[in-house]
Amino acid sequence: MGNKETIIIDYLSQPEVFAELFNGYVFGGKQVIQPEDLHETDGRLRFLLTDIESKGKKSTYEVIKRERDIVREVIVGGRTARLAVFGVEHQSEIDYSMVLRTLTYDTLEYLKQAKAIEREHRRKRDVKGREFLSGFKKEDELLPTITIVFYTGKERWDATRDLKGLFGASPYLEEMLPFMVAAPLNLISVYDVEDTTKYHGSLKKVFDLLRYTEDKDAMSEYLDSHAEAYSRLDEATARMVAFLLNLDLSDEEEMQLKEGGLDMCKALEDMKKEAEEKGKIEIILSMLGKGMSCEEVSSLTDVPLERVTQIAAME
Repeated sequence: MGNKETIIIDYLSQPEVFAELFNGYVFGGKQVIQPEDLHETDGRLRFLLTDIESKGKKSTYEVIKRERDIVREVIVGGRTARLAVFGVEHQSEIDYSMVLRTLTYDTLEYLKQAKAIEREHRRKRDVKGREFLSGFKKEDELLPTITIVFYTGKERWDATRDLKGLFGASPYLEEMLPFMVAAPLNLISVYDVEDTTKYHGSLKKVFDLLRYTEDKDAMSEYLDSHAEAYSRLDEATARMVAFLLNLDLSDEEEMQLKEGGLDMCKALEDMKKEAEEKGKIEIILSMLGKGMSCEEVSSLTDVPLERVTQIAAME
């Protein structure tokens, strides 16, 4: 089925999916971001720390490097022509320091922007006085940046969702917090998105379907009533759903993908039948292991004798 990281990144990198992700999570479902307004940008973040030693010794340097999975620049606000830097970080396991990681990403992004502004001023030689020291003018602005963690693990996320959760107990902590960085963790846990109405397109289909992961009968009923919506999923969406539902696509289904779409209703029905067949085989093998004959097993399970004999040969 392919590398799981590649499947997730390939799906989220689609402009319409990326736009809907932020429209739903950040803007409450309002269609603020349009796919055509998204522009790829470098997700690599580097910052050079300088330690200037005294007494004529050489400076020492340390480079901080980070890289987000997907980063896009987008015009937000139309005529204002303001660009926001949006990043998505895929996570399949719980990381108890994740809030610190995303804070680092966003901080490095701002430092990267400030450094670029400084270099441009140095090149133009248009800063002087107090502005010369920082390389940053009073009217200079940074582009707002938001990082969303797209969590695909089935275990409920129990790590802290803000920086406060990493601090130990202190009788003065609550008094200190208003003067500290809040750094909330923007997290989407795909298996328990509570309000899917904020999302649209294939992303909503994915979130809606995943609500029934633990109840295959309820999933079948849901698909029956939404058959048209899931009848021809595009390749990226189909692979995403297959990965999240732990579904191995057959050769026939792979061919359907290449021909332009997959009937997920049929694929999931085949998966259910396969699971039922495996369960039936386990029961038959257990009965045979207790000394029952193939004829007795066939009579009790209503499975044809020929099939029971085939299963017996599997031992």
